[in-house]
Amino acid sequence: MPIDLRREPDAASRLPRGRAGGRYLCCACGSTLIFTGSATPDSGFTPRFRHPGARRGADRCSATAPHQADIQTDLAVVLDLAGQLACALPGAAIWLQADPRLAGQRWDLPPALVVRQGAQVVVERLRRPLSKTLAETRLRNVRSVYGEDTAHWWVFDRDDTQQYIGAGTISVRPHGKLDTHHKVRPTPVQRQLVRSGATVCWISKGTVLIPYGGHPGTYPARDGEDWSGEMASWSKDWKISHPCPATAPPGGV
Repeated sequence: MPIDLRREPDAASRLPRGRAGGRYLCCACGSTLIFTGSATPDSGFTPRFRHPGARRGADRCSATAPHQADIQTDLAVVLDLAGQLACALPGAAIWLQADPRLAGQRWDLPPALVVRQGAQVVVERLRRPLSKTLAETRLRNVRSVYGEDTAHWWVFDRDDTQQYIGAGTISVRPHGKLDTHHKVRPTPVQRQLVRSGATVCWISKGTVLIPYGGHPGTYPARDGEDWSGEMASWSKDWKISHPCPATAPPGGV
């Protein structure tokens, strides 16, 4: 699991120091790392990971600068989402599931988030175009590791025109309040994910946008509901509207 000491300052007190039997790997170059911590609780030394053989103040990764930047950006984007989910789901266990065999390589997909709060959910946070082949491979892998029924969410960037294709707007009245919702035209690979049983959504500045289908629906009359009079026109409306019918008189309608 990737570790960012800037985000997890408590890691310095719970991680073993030194090489720890090869436990620490550099995501960018794949080299084993050495964890150096404070000698005493009152020390002002800043804990850090360093590459073997690095001289004091001159620790350098052998990976190219563009590769390092790509890895760091991927991890920052996923860890930002992990922090947002931690605030939205207090008490949930959230971790990054990284394959140590990919250390030093350019990964096609960043590590997925695993969220456990009762049920378990695997969350993908993407920032690059996704191919159908890559999506199918990740879908199979997640189901083989976590089970066929595991919820699998794919979070795309709302502000990336390659991941979000606008398709106009519609006027809706959820809970009786007029609102304007933006329509989206899913890409072929996003449609593939939905057909495979995954959930596709978009994120913009911390707000998650979840599609609801965009189709009108007919609300069936249940026992105790009165859809006559003013409520008659609401019986056929957008599925997100959630109209509240009147209470039916004794004996039904």
